[in-house]
Amino acid sequence: MTYDPRKSVAVPVTIQEAIDDVARIEQLVKDAYRLLDMADQIGERHKIRVKAQVHNRHNLHHEAALKPIRVQAWQRLMGVTGLRQIMDTKALDEFEGQLYKDAPGFTEESVRGTLLSKLQDSETMFARGLVDMFRKLSGAYKTNSDAAFKVPRKVIIGYMVTTTMNGLTVSHHSASRLDDIDRVFRTLAGQKFESYALHAAFGVSWQSSGNVHECEFYKAKAYKNGNLHLEFKREDLLEKANDIIAQWYGSTLGATRK
Repeated sequence: MTYDPRKSVAVPVTIQEAIDDVARIEQLVKDAYRLLDMADQIGERHKIRVKAQVHNRHNLHHEAALKPIRVQAWQRLMGVTGLRQIMDTKALDEFEGQLYKDAPGFTEESVRGTLLSKLQDSETMFARGLVDMFRKLSGAYKTNSDAAFKVPRKVIIGYMVTTTMNGLTVSHHSASRLDDIDRVFRTLAGQKFESYALHAAFGVSWQSSGNVHECEFYKAKAYKNGNLHLEFKREDLLEKANDIIAQWYGSTLGATRK
């Protein structure tokens, strides 16, 4: 494979500090609830409901209050290590969905295990996301029989553009798909990906430059019928992407091209 996404993943020296800080936060929250219980017991003597005055019904126990703290800690970890950059929208949604359902403790053991697991799967995860993204994209245009196996230089994507009072912009329901495209090319280029950055850049350009946006990576023209004409300008990145797709499909690709 021409690109190793594991090089985009880093474990900064602040990870242990983050683990220690989260542990301290959890202990302080537990201490706060313990003190609150003590205050509530005293209040009962005078028919004063202390707990009811200082927190809502969803956080009656410290574990309920700690859950969103742990979710935020894990989300931050995905960002600072670079793992978020190699995960497509589907993978991120699945990971965060599991977090909200049952966030594991933010301990040295769980962090190490998660990082090692994700790092080992990073190449496959990145390739799977790239292939899945362009497999879906291939259905939006008609080029040749290899459309599902090759990233073409130009594509026409439907239902990507919407009209607002200020002009044309990327439709809200298409923002994640645009993010997946930009994430792939930024990662292949060794650059940091920022969610919704391309979405914002398109909107600014389209409202000031005749519905056309052009940068190092893309030339994008918006149309009122909802179509986005997108050109990928970096031939070297297209080659890398197509190498990954070719290796993913293997012999299936060769059979299709006969």
